[in-house]
Amino acid sequence: MNKKTIYITIIVILLIILAVIIALIIQKKNSIATEKPVLVSKQQMAMELLENDNLRYYYYYGDIQTTDAYIEENGEYYYYVTDEKINNLEISIDELIQNTYTEVSSYRTTPEDPVNEYLQFEDKLYVKKITNPCQRISNYNLNNLAFAEESENKSVVIFDDASTTIYLEDGKWKLMSTMQYCLDE
Repeated sequence: MNKKTIYITIIVILLIILAVIIALIIQKKNSIATEKPVLVSKQQMAMELLENDNLRYYYYYGDIQTTDAYIEENGEYYYYVTDEKINNLEISIDELIQNTYTEVSSYRTTPEDPVNEYLQFEDKLYVKKITNPCQRISNYNLNNLAFAEESENKSVVIFDDASTTIYLEDGKWKLMSTMQYCLDE
């Protein structure tokens, strides 16, 4: 075999490999394009937002279930959390807030309001509860949500003799403000 035949053989092999790679890329793009996106209805999203709102309120103001076991930090006692709602949070409370409320919501900073304070120690969660935690947080019936469309980026959610506005922000529906309050007051 001469050098010319070897070069031609190498070029043909490289062209075949390149053609196979291009075919695989095209096939992958086609399969991605044909996959059905997971669609979440506006009703499901509104329900999730309102449930997250309830969880956020409970996290900050609720009577979190604890044991008598505690740790002391700077003269403050933090009790071991046994509350399923709090222990089963799949994301941090900050992520839950970012996924639930619009960027301009003023609920995030409440320095004058005392809130439950949490401490993570050796993979265990502890809480220093506020003096009078809320025993009964408002609980809305979310079975019959209705919507009053105001625009493609804004919608009023009507439920259980109440309503709130949700906004489409960065492709996700979010609440402008919290709906929860303590029934004990």
